[in-house]
Amino acid sequence: MKSKYINTSLKYLLYLIIVICALPLVLPLIWMILTSITPESHFFNQENLIYFPSKIRVQNFIDALKILPFHKFFINTITYSILATFGTLLSCTFVAYGFARYKFKNRSLVFGVLISTMLLPWVVLMVPMFLIFNFFGLIDTYYPLTLPTFFGLSAGTVFILRQRIRTIPNILFDIGNI
Repeated sequence: MKSKYINTSLKYLLYLIIVICALPLVLPLIWMILTSITPESHFFNQENLIYFPSKIRVQNFIDALKILPFHKFFINTITYSILATFGTLLSCTFVAYGFARYKFKNRSLVFGVLISTMLLPWVVLMVPMFLIFNFFGLIDTYYPLTLPTFFGLSAGTVFILRQRIRTIPNILFDIGNI
């Protein structure tokens, strides 16, 4: 018969292991918070790089809110998020539906090429994308952030949507044709 204390001690040992493993992940966050409330004169002192500051300066946050246009950052983020989500859903749904429901020559080959583009790192695509947007005069605008999402460039999303559309019975698509 197993003892209750063995299970409890094992549970606490697992908690300790989890805390030890999580500590390296939490330390940068703690350091960031501590440096954000540190006065500027203490921050540039190399001797006290990691410490709890003797003086806490909340004015740093107020100064940041006054100096930087956070309202513009927020509007940019919301605009980009909405347009990118809408563009990805719109274009990838059409592409995925085409791959799932229409039979055409070399469909598997074309789909394989599309899926293989997921192997390309973003760094490889940055220079050609820059050259394309530079050619059309779209540098220093918001178009390079949102325009690519309207062309089905997310192969992972196309793959997931295609797999989901393939599970829907054909009879549901044929109802409109009756």
